[in-house]
Amino acid sequence: MFSTNLESIVFNRHVHSHADELLIITGYIGPDPFSKLKNLPLDCQVIYGMYGADSIGEKLHNSLNKINSSMTNTDLFYSQSAVHAKCYLWKKDGAIIDALIGSANFSRNGLATPDREVLVEADPSVFNQLNSYFDKIFKNSIPCDSGSVKFKSKVRLSPFTGLMTECKLSFLAKKNGIWEVPAKSGLNWGVNSIQIGGTSHTCVGDAEIRVTKDAIEKFPDLFPPKLGTPSKRSGKLQRQNDEIELIWDDGVIMKGLLEQNLPQGDLIYPKAICSSDSKAELGLYLRNRIGVSPTHVITKADLDRYGRTDITISLQGEGVYYMDFSV
Repeated sequence: MFSTNLESIVFNRHVHSHADELLIITGYIGPDPFSKLKNLPLDCQVIYGMYGADSIGEKLHNSLNKINSSMTNTDLFYSQSAVHAKCYLWKKDGAIIDALIGSANFSRNGLATPDREVLVEADPSVFNQLNSYFDKIFKNSIPCDSGSVKFKSKVRLSPFTGLMTECKLSFLAKKNGIWEVPAKSGLNWGVNSIQIGGTSHTCVGDAEIRVTKDAIEKFPDLFPPKLGTPSKRSGKLQRQNDEIELIWDDGVIMKGLLEQNLPQGDLIYPKAICSSDSKAELGLYLRNRIGVSPTHVITKADLDRYGRTDITISLQGEGVYYMDFSV
């Protein structure tokens, strides 16, 4: 059984089996791992299973469709019946020679968070059944570039119902009655870095997007509570930072994290959105769009000059968010 390094396992398992095809059925899908299939020396077919129940967010579809059209070794399909299964099947000369099944979706959220999901090796005795299952789902699927693809409608009920899946997160905070960009956090988290003579153990460009208590209360379906896993030392629960994927309005795809802790009753929610590999990736990206240097202390005037002081965030699929910073 595998519960860690799932992404590495999936993307490298063909090496020992000498497979020439990879077939994937996934409940939910993210653009980051999907785009990486182009680097494999395999012909790949991917079926997004829960399209049949949830359809798909338009922004996620556009991103996946663009990626799919740029690849020569991969085809993406949407299942017209609701399929929550997760199957990774490797073929050679038309026959399945290796298979992993379990709970891990083909998304950053499903493959990159340690101990969140599992994959187990399927017994060779069920390979024929898995092949038949894939063929059955495939026959009831449509290509991702089909003109009949249906999109999710935005839920726009009262915020107090907790059913809205889109909200705005502000870069401003109120201090002494005045709304301003915090001088040493948020967009300016890295400006006091020791790299440039400051006192903070951050890096130049580090940034975070704050998730407020108000946003959690009004949009509980947008920001899920954090799961806990036992500490290897103490046995106490440690709150896991969820790996997510960010699709920006200009087409940029970024690996992200829902991190830090915001207690709400008996649950712990994330307090910030950051980029995953480096906190500076998010900050430098936003600074480039705003038009300021990596060391400039961003003010409200800078954001007013750019044209907005917040970001609109919407949930496109499990662990996949659309980030709109357009003017």
